[in-house]
Order: sequence, then C-alpha cells, then structure tokens
Amino acid sequence: MLSFKNILREIFLDLLSLFGNLFFLFSKKPKIEPEKIKKILIVKLYALGDCVYTSPMVANLRANFPHAKIYWLVKKYSRSVVEHIEGIDGIIEWQTPKESLKKLQAEKFDIAFSTYRSPLAQLVLWFAHIPIRVGFAWKGRGFSLTHKIKFRGDILESDRYLKLIEDLGLPIKTRERRLIVSQEEKEDIEEKAKTFGIDLKHRPLVAIVPGGGDNPQLVMPMKRWATDRFAAVADYLIENKKAQVVLIGSSSEVELAEKVQSYSKNKLINITGKTKLEDFVALLSIFDLFIAVDTGPVHMSAALGVPTIGLYGPSNPDILEVATDKNIIIRKDEEAPEYIPEKVFLRNFAGKSSDPVHPSMMKIQVEDVIKAIEKILS
Repeated sequence: MLSFKNILREIFLDLLSLFGNLFFLFSKKPKIEPEKIKKILIVKLYALGDCVYTSPMVANLRANFPHAKIYWLVKKYSRSVVEHIEGIDGIIEWQTPKESLKKLQAEKFDIAFSTYRSPLAQLVLWFAHIPIRVGFAWKGRGFSLTHKIKFRGDILESDRYLKLIEDLGLPIKTRERRLIVSQEEKEDIEEKAKTFGIDLKHRPLVAIVPGGGDNPQLVMPMKRWATDRFAAVADYLIENKKAQVVLIGSSSEVELAEKVQSYSKNKLINITGKTKLEDFVALLSIFDLFIAVDTGPVHMSAALGVPTIGLYGPSNPDILEVATDKNIIIRKDEEAPEYIPEKVFLRNFAGKSSDPVHPSMMKIQVEDVIKAIEKILS
C-alpha cells in the first residue's frame, strides 16, 4: 500500500533537489587523477547485508588507487562487518551529524563514494569539504555530486555499487564478496562456542536463523519462514545427517527461536540473543551449513565461504545473491511483491502480511530445503 509519510518525504526531496540543482548549476567537475588520490572514503552506514554487497568496492579501489588509503563511514550496528573486509585502512563510526562532519573534515579526503540515492546523504560529503564526490544521480537528486552515476536497480546490488567505479572509466578487477576472520578470532570464538555447548568435533555443524528482516533501519517480518517448518528441517538434519543444529539470531528473535525448539522433536542448541555483535562474523565462520531467509547473516556466511541455503519470497534473489553449488537459493513464488529500490520509497513493505507468514514464503516447503541440504551435505 502507498505510504502517506513516504509520499510527503518524496515531495520534500523533490523540492530540495530543485533548489539544489540551481545552486550547483555552474559547479566545475574536477578531474580524477588516480596517482594524486591519497585518501578515499566509502559511505555505507548499514545494514549487515548491505555492507557485504559493498565489500567488492574495496579491492577495486585498492587496484585503481594504489597509493591511497581507504576509509569507511559506518554506523556502530554494522561496524563488525566492515572490520572483516580486507584492505580497509580506517573506519569512521557515524555519530551525530555535527560530530561526524567534524571528523570527516579533519580527515581531508580527496574523493568519496556514496552508495546512497538520498540527496541528504550526498550533501554530507559537500559539507565535509570533499572535493570529488561520486554517487548515484537518481530522479535528478544528485545535485551535490561532482560525478553522477546512473542508478541501476535491476542488477545485482554489489554490481550496482561497482558501477560507481566502473562508470568513471576505471576497470573492475574482481566482483567477489569476501569477509575474513583472523586466526586469533577463530581461536577465541571456538572457546566461546564451547561455553554455549557446541561440540566443534561433532560435524556437520549447522546454523539456522529463525528470524530475519530485522535491523535498526527497517523491520520486514514478511521475509520470515514458518517456525514449525524450520523445526522440521532441524529434525531432518539431526535424524538423517547426525548434525548438530544451532539456532542463532538477535535478541529480538528469541521468541521465534523458542517456537522452533517447541516444535522440534529434538534438543537444539539455542544461542539466539546470547552472542555479541562483534563476535558474530567469527561465529558464522565455524559452521558447515547456514540456513536462513533473506537476512544479513546469510550474505555474511556466503562471503565467508560457508555453504548457505537462502529462502526468498518478497525479496528478489536475482539482485541480492549469486547462486552456486554451495550457495543455494530457494524461491517458489516468482509473482511475489519485490522489495526493490524503485518501489520501496513509495510503498510500505515493512509491515506484516495478513497471515503470520507471507504467502510467498509459505510456498517454500520443507522438502525444498531438504533437497538443498542433500546437495550440500550428500
């Protein structure tokens, strides 16, 4: 349904863009000379999965600007993901606009890459006195940018962000999403796993996230799958694969995990809400298989090289994830409403559907997930 609040926001942004385009009408477009670029800023504040999508930018900026240091502007909630992206020289944590602007101005960046379409997010770079500002010119709203890149909502999200580099005439060296975990972190998380009752010698070790679609910026419970079906999958893993099944998730998903356990015929290891966000990336790396709906941890797991099974309904996996033999995507309803960039600004996709589980998710059967499990744990 159309959101009145979103319509008012769109009107405000259109008016802002009208005056903004007039103000910046005669601004000069500076030349990008890679050998002169010493300091680069990537702006992606949230969420967990979105930071994973943005990660290939780092390796490509490193290749094209070999003498530059690369910094990332992020909010605290998603910082733990950014800390596991190789090639970043520094992280700036977004606080209040005043404090953050002061930090950005002090760093004296040569060039910034904004992954957002909002003119407000792009204006921050101008106020931060960054001379070269690259970002998406969507609906005429990129008025404060020096280099305007066409927004593509119909391609893989990580490829969309790479367009910020590619459309400057710079080559793309890799499209790989990759997170890394240090040996020290591995050893530390293995010790913590033992305190949760996880036996690291008992394999396969499988993680299930019963929740998903829940982050500080947007809550989308319509992405979730039925808890009794997750329980049936857990029982299959235990009874047929002799697996050790661990339920994980945030503190807001504790009730969902408890429901899965109540439906299950077997004892599951439930650590939902018991882990710290800064330990989460390392925790994901210990599993042999990760099963979840479209949520940040499923994309994080794939970037760690952990085999994954992702369940999709309202969101379109074609613009989110790349299917491989070890990264299986299940979507049974091609006609489901899509949470895509062109629609989300005017339509409210955050609310619950009329049923506890969205109809597009209910089309995914337990047998569909079992078939995927057999491909990975055969």
